[in-house]
Amino acid sequence: MDATSTTEPFRFTPNAAPAGGEDPLVRETRREIAAIVRDTAQLARQDLIPARFFTALADRTARAMAAEGVVIWRRRESAVGEVDKVSDFAAVTRVGRITDQTIDSSQWGCHAKMLSEIADSDQPAVVPSTPDARDASLPSNPTLAAAAVVPILESPTQRSEYVLEVFLEGDGGPATQRGYLRFAAQMADLAGDYLRLHRIRAGQRAQQRWDLLADVLPSLHRSLDAVATASRIVDAAVEVFQSDRASLCRVDNQRATLLAVSHVDQIDSRSDDAKQIRQLALCSEPWCDAASATEPPAERSQADDAHPDDGREEASHEALHAEAVLPIGEEGAYRLVLQRRQRREWDEGQRRDLIHFCEHAAGALDNSETYSRIPWARAATSLLPAAGRWQGSRMRWLGILAAVCILGVVAVIPVPLVVTARAELAAIGTQFLYAPSDGVVTEVFVQHGQPVQSGDVLLTITDRDLEDQIEILSGQRAVLVERSAELSTSLTDGSLRRREDQTRLQGEKKVLAQQLASIDRQLALHYEQRERLTLRSQRDGVVDGWQLSRTLQGRPVSAGQALLSVIDPATGWQVQAYVPQNRLDHVLAAAQHHDGGEEVLHANVILDSHPQHSYQARLVDLGPAITLQADVGPAARALFALPPEGLPELQTGSPAEIAIDCGKRPLLYVAFQDLIRSLRAHAGMYL
Repeated sequence: MDATSTTEPFRFTPNAAPAGGEDPLVRETRREIAAIVRDTAQLARQDLIPARFFTALADRTARAMAAEGVVIWRRRESAVGEVDKVSDFAAVTRVGRITDQTIDSSQWGCHAKMLSEIADSDQPAVVPSTPDARDASLPSNPTLAAAAVVPILESPTQRSEYVLEVFLEGDGGPATQRGYLRFAAQMADLAGDYLRLHRIRAGQRAQQRWDLLADVLPSLHRSLDAVATASRIVDAAVEVFQSDRASLCRVDNQRATLLAVSHVDQIDSRSDDAKQIRQLALCSEPWCDAASATEPPAERSQADDAHPDDGREEASHEALHAEAVLPIGEEGAYRLVLQRRQRREWDEGQRRDLIHFCEHAAGALDNSETYSRIPWARAATSLLPAAGRWQGSRMRWLGILAAVCILGVVAVIPVPLVVTARAELAAIGTQFLYAPSDGVVTEVFVQHGQPVQSGDVLLTITDRDLEDQIEILSGQRAVLVERSAELSTSLTDGSLRRREDQTRLQGEKKVLAQQLASIDRQLALHYEQRERLTLRSQRDGVVDGWQLSRTLQGRPVSAGQALLSVIDPATGWQVQAYVPQNRLDHVLAAAQHHDGGEEVLHANVILDSHPQHSYQARLVDLGPAITLQADVGPAARALFALPPEGLPELQTGSPAEIAIDCGKRPLLYVAFQDLIRSLRAHAGMYL
């Protein structure tokens, strides 16, 4: 194999040709490899799902290279709370005798480290076999065969999402391995072409779905009749998501009622299809059918891979398979069931659009339910056309008009609009101490309630890794100093008569001096980092931290972990209020109104420990971030200053209730503001 460069196209050339012409075996091998490359290039241009393409790619790569095994890896997506994840990569497909399944679990860490470094470098490499490797911090190949590892690049500006790993046969030399690596790089380039085309096709299909959604979503809200709304939902789901059948069920106490089936006017609830739909609706997990997202591609023969279809899975039979079962509504009272004869893979864009569709469907169903619950809604609708018969009852109409006028006058009477929120107190002069890095607390010098002064040492942390680095650098420095002394002795004792030897030793001494200077700089940085592990008080105050010796002494801590605080009660107190998000606009409007004049926005603070007294505070700042509170939901943080005069003895974190005066509004708005907000939100969704 010609292995002059890993970036050149793969070419197969025999080492020596027989005198009578080219070896027939070499010619046949070259023809087979060229056919495999052409076949893979054709697959890359077809509209296949990634699972099918990568399965075919792994099979062709293994056959072309006579490899021991082939594995295609995909970088995992970040997941919150995924604490037991061993590797950043997951196997997409595998072929051959040596794969990821032959690696011992104790060696996964070093293998994952190797994949990560090569993927981040975007450079292919041949990694030799180190079967005894187990150190997760050292990248290595723990299998019994050398591995050609190639990142699959979709775009030069993005990091690689997929990695091709080929386990090579054991009798190849360095030149052969470089040739194998170059061929694997060519196959990875074809895979990168497929990923680019696949992303373009996915974008085109998403645009088509968005156009259909823009057309069908308004039609879901045209009727308040529950039956008509349910029928329109299932018909629209089939039209947008190309399913063969969509059904809508209502679930109540593990009992499913079939409401509508796409393009079906009369439903036979005793049929087998109806029973199957109801069973699917009772599935507790969305996307419960494995074929929708989690089922791996079925094993396919080489003949099937050689003649794939246009990218859609071939149906093994005409039965309908469940694609998705999604709850509709906040409590999942309805279930949308999508079924299809041909199995397919759903991407994130399709799932996101389906969830958006279900949100609109939930709003339409909620409107129809609200309409059906109003006892006089249908009667009023039927009576409105007959209102002309009552034109003679003038006194009745006048009485109704007078009552409406009185209610209208009362409704517009201005009353105070007060926003209440939960709050907690904190001293203004508070120093919060956090662990500067990972380590172990070796000494705690203070306890809760102890007065301290600025500069007092509070606790010390030891970083074992930092100490090891300092010890290593110190040992290296000692070796370099000793060597430098030896060179100085050799230069000054006159034993060197040749000028070339003196010049060489002087050059080596200069190199040692540069290395010593570099080590000294590193040691200075490490000593500075060690000094930061000694936490000191930056103000005079009192230590706030319960049972510090018991909770911190000898315990490991993580970087950024809160350890304790030092508070100075004499500097005053501040109130941190959590204003509910649905009342935040009132507070913002009142704050902007007061910003224009000399007055400031005030609020009354009632301490839980002293509910009989009220203290006045003034608004200092309103945080831009929204936090989630267990009792009120999404809330914004508002900071108020509380004067120290007349306050009882307080502690940091004392709970309180705050009432913010936001001016005056009409009585009708104050009494029914939640209903008014809900109507505005629903109207703004469609206008």
